[in-house]
Amino acid sequence: MGDILGDDKLKRHRGLYSARTAAINIIRRGPVPQHIAFIMDGNRRYAKGHGIPTAKGHYLGAEAMSNVVEACFLSGVKGVTVYAFSLENFKRPKEEIVQLMNLFKFQIYELCKPGGLAERFQVSIRVLGQLDLLDEDLKALLRQIMVDTRNRTGGFINCCVAYTSRDEIVTAMSRAVRSSQLKHSSADITDEVLTRYMYTADDPAVDVLVRTSGVSRLSDFLLWQCHEDTDIQIVDAMWPEFGIYHLFLVIVRWQRKQMNIGQANIQTAVELG
Repeated sequence: MGDILGDDKLKRHRGLYSARTAAINIIRRGPVPQHIAFIMDGNRRYAKGHGIPTAKGHYLGAEAMSNVVEACFLSGVKGVTVYAFSLENFKRPKEEIVQLMNLFKFQIYELCKPGGLAERFQVSIRVLGQLDLLDEDLKALLRQIMVDTRNRTGGFINCCVAYTSRDEIVTAMSRAVRSSQLKHSSADITDEVLTRYMYTADDPAVDVLVRTSGVSRLSDFLLWQCHEDTDIQIVDAMWPEFGIYHLFLVIVRWQRKQMNIGQANIQTAVELG
């Protein structure tokens, strides 16, 4: 019986691997977004709906993140930004905050261990936010990892922790003003200047922003970076449920929109010509 159960599990694993490979091959036939951002919403609601502890919901969400990020890089995506912990999340119960920080620390170790995702894809890890609000051990770990991976050119993973977009904008403005006082006047501060002081200054534009759990709001995430061409997609699945199928649909929707934009540009060029 044990062998039969083991064989069934192996078959399911092979089936999932084959499905992922097929989906990724289809994605790579078209244009691929270079930068995808995720608001990973729904861990607590998933846990409540399935009668499991909140901590388990967050753990499953961490597993989903690893799987989704790996699938993104396999698909040809250059960079991924995830909303891991908002400044507003510090209002949650202390026990839950400790659990989340311990889980984040574990996930960082897993991403960066020898042979881990970061090494396999040669990606840099960046942690964006008010790191001084984190405990000393975690802060030291994150800063060391950022130093160790900063010269990698295979791609990037941005983890937004102790972050809100408004705080990022205020921080960028403060840095720009200080720089202007040293050089010129505050009249020299433009949107291009502020962009250079954002946490994501060196990253390609956000092509797609995905929010799970069906909630239609940005929750103070990447407000500056979401420009007129950013494709914002709301997905009904809770984050622990989000997998290759959902990612496949997200990217295919984006590809279709790019085709429509291209056809519209051609039509406009023909009419003007």
